[in-house]
Amino acid sequence: RYKPREKLRVNFGTPEFLAPEVINYDFVSFNTDMWSLGVITYMLLSGLCPFLGDDDNETLNNILACKWNFEEQEFVDTSEEAKDFISRLLIVNKSWRMGASEALRHPWLSDPVLHHRLYTKKTMCRS
Repeated sequence: RYKPREKLRVNFGTPEFLAPEVINYDFVSFNTDMWSLGVITYMLLSGLCPFLGDDDNETLNNILACKWNFEEQEFVDTSEEAKDFISRLLIVNKSWRMGASEALRHPWLSDPVLHHRLYTKKTMCRS
């Protein structure tokens, strides 16, 4: 169990989602999870993994080099706010990443028009 006042190191996880500090076996923090949120958001919006290499070593090196971009065709219709959200999470220095509170206040997540569309959208389910 993670205790915020105690320093913790981990050396496990799915390579595509590992934050640089995990790869380097540095101390982790809540902002370590924010890196993973950036990876997941990138994947949900594009269907692509931002750091995927031909093997795990290449993936880990891509993460450490922070080599990623929005140049893929899958991002053509992605809003600038969504790109900014991801960009503020996929930062090597964990102390510069958005924290959870800041992420929840980010314009991409606090857009009232988007919230209205999400809450009023009707879906059909079959049982």
